Amino acid sequence: MTHRALCNELHYNINMKLNPSVQHLTVLLTVILVALLPSRSHPEENRWKFIGKSGTETRWYIDIKSMSHPSHNLVSVWVRSAPDPDWNYSDTMEDGEGTEEILKRIQERYFGDYGHTEALWEIDCLMVSFRLLYFSAYRRDGEILFSTHTPDAEWSLIIPGSVGEIVRETVCGPRQ
Repeated sequence: MTHRALCNELHYNINMKLNPSVQHLTVLLTVILVALLPSRSHPEENRWKFIGKSGTETRWYIDIKSMSHPSHNLVSVWVRSAPDPDWNYSDTMEDGEGTEEILKRIQERYFGDYGHTEALWEIDCLMVSFRLLYFSAYRRDGEILFSTHTPDAEWSLIIPGSVGEIVRETVCGPRQ
């Protein structure tokens, strides 16, 4: 086949009209393919649900996309904590050093450029207890400062009025 004949054949195939049923099938397959492809634009969008602030103005979130139920009364959920960037610890000081200032110094000493933490919590909804199976502290730039894996962690009771109670109520529902 000559070069000219090959170009003519290619031009014919490009300009060829598809019959309507093939066109509909092509459109349908394209729509299905696009719908099934994961979005890469905002992977964390709609993932972390804000659940509240603690006394130190730390913001708490749960990862609603990774929540699982290993058994009837157990829930596993990733929990993120991050300091409120607009909060000034010295604004809450009265006389002497308060709890918030002490916690801030501890964070700075052990975590330096602390940005946020993420921990895998396992919550026993029936026994109102929890344990941390994994914990990581991150710098503001996303680098891991510290992490630990504790698959055999002991269970602790959830203290009323604590962040643990907010997490438990969010993932288990109100206590009956």
